[in-house]
Formats: sequence, C-alpha cells, structure tokens
Amino acid sequence: MAHKDQTGIIPLFIMIVDISGYTNFIRLHRVSLLHAERIIGELMESILNKVKAPVVAHEIMGDAISLYAIDDGSPDLADDIYRQVEMYFHAFREKEAVLISECGICPCEACRKVGKLKLKAILHAGQAAFTQVLDRQKIAGEDIIIAHRLLKNTISSHEYIFVTDTYIERCQSFDHQGFGRHVEVCHELRPVPGMVKKFDAFKIVEKKVKFWKKLKFLMKLDGYLISRIFSKAGLKFRNLPV
Repeated sequence: MAHKDQTGIIPLFIMIVDISGYTNFIRLHRVSLLHAERIIGELMESILNKVKAPVVAHEIMGDAISLYAIDDGSPDLADDIYRQVEMYFHAFREKEAVLISECGICPCEACRKVGKLKLKAILHAGQAAFTQVLDRQKIAGEDIIIAHRLLKNTISSHEYIFVTDTYIERCQSFDHQGFGRHVEVCHELRPVPGMVKKFDAFKIVEKKVKFWKKLKFLMKLDGYLISRIFSKAGLKFRNLPV
C-alpha cells in the first residue's frame, strides 16, 4: 500500500502520452472527420491495450492519455514503467502501419495523412492528492500540473520521450543511451530538468507510405500495363491479361 503523509499526499509516477499532429488532423469536415476520429480512436486503443498494472489509465483528453502508477517504493518499478511506455510506441507504430495499409485506397484527407501522426510521452515522478468529485476520481497537485505543462515544450521534435530528473532518480538502471539533456522552463513554475530521446520517423510506416503511393499510381494505369509491370517483376495475377 502506498504511503500517505499526514496531508493525504501520495508519491506516484505520472505519464502522459500524446498524439502529435492531432489538431491539424481533425480540422476536416464530413466524411474526413469521421475517418479522422476512427483513426485516432484505433491508435489510442492500441496504446490502452498495452497498459498493465500497476499503471492506470486515468483520463483520455482528446489526443492524450493521462496515466499514473502509485510509487510503492519498489526498486525496479520506475524501470518497469519506462519499458511499458516504450511498448506504447511500438503498439502505436504497428497500428499506424496497419491503418496506412487499410486507408490507402481512400482519397479523403484524413486517410491520406495517417502517416503524419506521431507520438510523444512525458514521464515524471512526484506527489499528488486523490479526491472524489461525484463518481469520478481526481488527481491534483503541482506535479500533475508540471507533467501537463511539459507537453507544451521547446523540444525540437514531434516524436520523443521526455523523462524528468525526478523520474530518473527513481530508476535503478536507466539507460541513458540515445538521450540528451534538456531543461524545460514551465510558465509560472520552476525549471524542469530531464533527458529527452528523439525518434526518427518510423521506418516501417515510411515503407508502407511509399508502397501505397506506388500502388495508387499503378491503379490509375490500364489493366494491360499493370499486368506487364507485375509480370516483369515475376508476379502473376489471375484476372489481369499477360
């Protein structure tokens, strides 16, 4: 059981995962908007399916998922949670590749922009108070505010994991490889030092995008020309003349 001090404050880990590009993505209308919401929903479901105890998905906020895990003092807990967050990125990557394939034949703006969506994550450790508002549980405290403020940062990437120093201090074997130092100054709050790992565009997604662009081009050609192109590549299709 987590230790509470006399004021009811609980130590915990705070994680926020956010889909970059969401705002521009949903600035669509009619059919495109419906497709955009379905795409975002499936991407968020892919992340939620990887959430395992002791991590709790506390709130969904449009393009972001707020999560927490109570710090029970276990020596490896912070490391385990970090590895779980990495799994969110892998799940997002795999689902996005599938969606690119599925949406490749739809001409709407949402389906054409699936590959532009990216993922970012904030990992912070601190304290918070749990309160009840009607039937909903609310988490409050300065560290909760800091974690949310960190989403609006000066990191020059749309795809990254930012881990604050207070989180790293709770890790037993944090691997610094690929990370760089970063200090974020939150408005009206103290500077927050930490480490950031930026990711290149997912190669698997890029390959899918290139494949579907080529396929769309081929679909504009007549059946005879398509068959000749594929036959030269050693491929045969029953319904196409060779």
